[in-house]
Amino acid sequence: MPELQEVAYENLSAILALRVKDSQQGLVASAERTVAQTAYAPFTWTRAIFEGRKAVGLIALVDMRPDHPEVEPEDPPDAVYLWRLMVDAAAQGKGYGRFAMQAAFAQARTWGRGTFCTSVVPRDDSALGFYERFGLRPTGRIIDGELFLQCPVPAGWSRPALAVPAMRTYDEHHGHEFEQKVSDSVGCGPLRRLLRILRHDPPGQP
Repeated sequence: MPELQEVAYENLSAILALRVKDSQQGLVASAERTVAQTAYAPFTWTRAIFEGRKAVGLIALVDMRPDHPEVEPEDPPDAVYLWRLMVDAAAQGKGYGRFAMQAAFAQARTWGRGTFCTSVVPRDDSALGFYERFGLRPTGRIIDGELFLQCPVPAGWSRPALAVPAMRTYDEHHGHEFEQKVSDSVGCGPLRRLLRILRHDPPGQP
């Protein structure tokens, strides 16, 4: 049965190993970028989806509260934005996307928000059809070249249990502590790649 886990130092390598299908490149950011960005972005909620000990997906939400520094006048009030949703290539078609949406809607209700939104790349193979099955509809707005989707937060979605492994959980807002942990783990390839993102080093650096 799938479960949610907070991004933690101890499960980070498994999360960073997530990959979408080759044909889906360009539709969603990599796990490395998502983890790096949400470590510093304000008012974010990031969870990995695990099946047993295997990471199968990653989800990130933004609480678009009025004091969010990047909320624009045309943004819907009282909203939650689904920033990232990725399911590993080997785990697609097994219900993990639905599980992620269930978790996202539940978190939106926990925050007391009434509107749910996201955006998709306008391609024939985008996730538009997937999101439409959950009630999201295009608004006609284009943001950074992506179609903006919106719907009311549905009622009746139960909140998936949050697994708390026997480890010290990383708080995604404490970025400096996180970067120090990454730099201490020089033997891990994915961690080195993430550290380059945090430091904005060129990808060719060792």
